[in-house]
Amino acid sequence: MDEIKVTVCCATYNHEKYIRKCLEGIVNQITDFRYEVLIRDDASTDNTQRIINEYVEKYPGLFITIYEKENLWNQGINIHAYLKKNARGKYIAYCEGDDYWTDMYKLQKQFDALENNPDLSMCTHITQLVSEDEKELRGTLPDKVCSDLETGIMLRDDYAKLIYVDCGHPFHTTSYFIRKEILYALMEGELSRFRIWDYAILRIALLGKGIFYYNEIMSVYRCDSISSLGTALDGSIYENECNYKFELTKCEFDLVLNDKLEKRYEDIIYRRVVEEFLHYAELLGTKRVLNDMKQLFNGKSYENYLSKNQKIKLLGYRLCPALLKAVLNMKRRLI
Repeated sequence: MDEIKVTVCCATYNHEKYIRKCLEGIVNQITDFRYEVLIRDDASTDNTQRIINEYVEKYPGLFITIYEKENLWNQGINIHAYLKKNARGKYIAYCEGDDYWTDMYKLQKQFDALENNPDLSMCTHITQLVSEDEKELRGTLPDKVCSDLETGIMLRDDYAKLIYVDCGHPFHTTSYFIRKEILYALMEGELSRFRIWDYAILRIALLGKGIFYYNEIMSVYRCDSISSLGTALDGSIYENECNYKFELTKCEFDLVLNDKLEKRYEDIIYRRVVEEFLHYAELLGTKRVLNDMKQLFNGKSYENYLSKNQKIKLLGYRLCPALLKAVLNMKRRLI
């Protein structure tokens, strides 16, 4: 019972309205193993840190706190390095300060699932989406499209189909329970430079032979909470996010080339890669994006995967990118 098996990562920023419910869901977990709670507060200006300190005093030895002196999120800085320095658990779980867990056996269930299946990389479950005041239900993740999923092992090919064909982004961060070595593989690559990892973690989980899924609601996500960590992006930070997603697209494309995924997903990923690359071209520059596309496609013509509208858009980027960008911006303002 002495060895810490799970590290719960909790990111907070001006979450005084929500943090008690978040922490109650964490400290009330019933387990037959030790876990720790690693809280990183991004320089909150309200009473979030004071409330956290109440729990630190009430539960000695459970919490590790990191209080930033200035807000790093709004600077677009990678905030995940603290994980590698401080996380002692074999597994990593997540719950941001404005969300919360609803099942007191959540950690035990997910721990047992991965302990009993050492080839699996991650364990997830259903998350209930609600409005900021919790008066309105906003559906679930996975949504109704994927509601026929059953509790049990989802092998890598089925998992790939889920994220590439059926649902896109099927699970919320509050459901993630991942092996630390899988997460560290993400930290060692190009993606380590970027600050948002929820999407990347779903993809990096493909490094294992599959995941374990519980068809049960065990957490709640506030869709539009005040001071949500992902609400505001200025131009420079938005560019950083585009760079992140651009690098992520290249990394998952490599999974196909290195036979990590079945070839039947190749055309699907080719088409999605082209679609995303054209989106990034607007901000990151046509020349850079097209050069990377040529390298990734390795002699295969990416133009075979372009729709008629995409071909026109690409031609516009090549001939007069400034004019096309102005037209697209005007179109967005009119929508």
